[in-house]
Amino acid sequence: MYEGELMIDWLLGKLKKALEKQRWYMSKRVKAAANSIDEYAFELMYRIGCRPPGFNHFNIARMPHEVRLSVLRLIDLGILWFATGIDETGREYAYRWTPFGREVIKCLGIKLLTEEEFKATDDYKDSMKAREEYRKKKGLKV
Repeated sequence: MYEGELMIDWLLGKLKKALEKQRWYMSKRVKAAANSIDEYAFELMYRIGCRPPGFNHFNIARMPHEVRLSVLRLIDLGILWFATGIDETGREYAYRWTPFGREVIKCLGIKLLTEEEFKATDDYKDSMKAREEYRKKKGLKV
């Protein structure tokens, strides 16, 4: 073996060990976050967080004060993030689950649904109805 190949093998070994340690660290971080959520956060994860991307965002405009506080805590933990935007129809905002948040959901034993699984639920029908009502309200094509 050439000296350059030995150096590459050594570097690859170092990188592999570093990635394994990172996975272990993330696992501990996921478990710590999962152990620190409250019942309101768990309910949001169970009802909304398990849905596939594109169907799992939400807002808290009409939610009780306790749920709003729980959402702020989920943001602090890195489980949720707040997304905003402004277009010709006005301001838009929603809370969305981070990749870390999806790992916390799985750690809690909540099954993440595929799009096909979600489409087979009553929640999907409710979601599509709400989406249609929202688009009508905004004057967008339905």
